[in-house]
Amino acid sequence: MQKFYLPEFQIEKTKKKSDEFEFTAAPLVQGFAVTLGNSLRRVMISSLLGTAIFAIRIEGVFQEFQNLKGVRENVLQIVLNFQKVILATIPNTLKEGDIVSLKLSAQGSKTIKAKHLELPPELKLINPNLELFTIVDEKVKVTIDLWAYRGRGFSSFDESKELIKTMKLSEIGIIALTANFTPVLSVSSHIEEIKIGERAVVEKLTMKVKTNSAIEPNEAIANAAKIFRSHLSFFENLTENAKLNEFNFAKKEIIKPVEKDISIAQLNFSKRTDNALQMAGINKLKDLQNAELSSLRRIKNLGTKSINEIIEKLEKEYNFSFKD
Repeated sequence: MQKFYLPEFQIEKTKKKSDEFEFTAAPLVQGFAVTLGNSLRRVMISSLLGTAIFAIRIEGVFQEFQNLKGVRENVLQIVLNFQKVILATIPNTLKEGDIVSLKLSAQGSKTIKAKHLELPPELKLINPNLELFTIVDEKVKVTIDLWAYRGRGFSSFDESKELIKTMKLSEIGIIALTANFTPVLSVSSHIEEIKIGERAVVEKLTMKVKTNSAIEPNEAIANAAKIFRSHLSFFENLTENAKLNEFNFAKKEIIKPVEKDISIAQLNFSKRTDNALQMAGINKLKDLQNAELSSLRRIKNLGTKSINEIIEKLEKEYNFSFKD
C-alpha cells in the first residue's frame, strides 16, 4: 500500500513579471496532485477577497449614455475606464462587506489618470497611470464621487444597484458598475509523475499563479488553502475517529531510487540475514524484490526476525512491499 509522503513546497518567482509566481509541491500520492490543484484553483478564482469600484456619480450626469461637456470621452467610456482601476486594501483595515468612498476633482485641459483619485487611508492604488478621461476645455471642472466594496467573486449590474440602496444616499445620478473583486487573473497547473522504486509512483504538482498585484501570488495560494481547509474541517468533525494523525507521513529523505544492480551486501542487513540470502542465491536487490514472501520464509537460517528486517528496510528505504 502506498504511503503518504510529506511534500516539500517551493516558491519560484518567474522572471517575466512580479505578479507571476510558480509553485511546486512534491512528492504527492498519486491522484492528489489533480485533487489539490483543481481545488486550489477554484478557490483562488472564485473566493478570495478583493476591493473594487461598484458605483460612480459624475456631477451634472444622470445616466451613462450622456456626453460630458469639455471632455473627449463620453460617460460610458469613462465608466468603463473606472472599472479598470485596481485597488489594494491595507491589511487589517476593511472587512468583507465594507463600503468606502473615493473622490476625483479635476479642472483644466489635461489627461486625468487614476493617480488623481483621492483615496481613503484603507486603500492603495495599483495602476496609477491608468488613463480615465481627457479634459479638452481649460474652463471645465469635473467632480466625481465613487464607491468601492470589499467582497468576493463578481458583482453584476443588478447586484451593484442593490448595494447602492444600502448606502442610504440619494440614488439620483449614481451609476452602477459591474465589479470584479477577485485579485487572481489566472491559475494553471501541471502534473508530473515521478517513479520511486520499482512500483511506487508519486506526483509533482506545479502551479502558476498570476494576480492583478493587489495581493502577492503566494498570499493568494495561502489564503485559498485556508478557505479550503476551513470547509474541510466540517467533514473532519463529523466523527471523532477521523484524525489526520492516522496517516504516517514518510520523510522525503528516506525515499531512495532503486538501482537495478545493487547487491545484497550494500543493503546493510545483519550478517545472519545477509549470509542466508546469498546462500539461497539472492545476490541482488532485484532478486529480493522478485521473490515472494512465502518463498523467503522457506530459506534456511532466515527466521522471523530476519524476515521482518527485510520487510522493514524495503518498505522504509525503497517504498517496496511484498505481494503476500
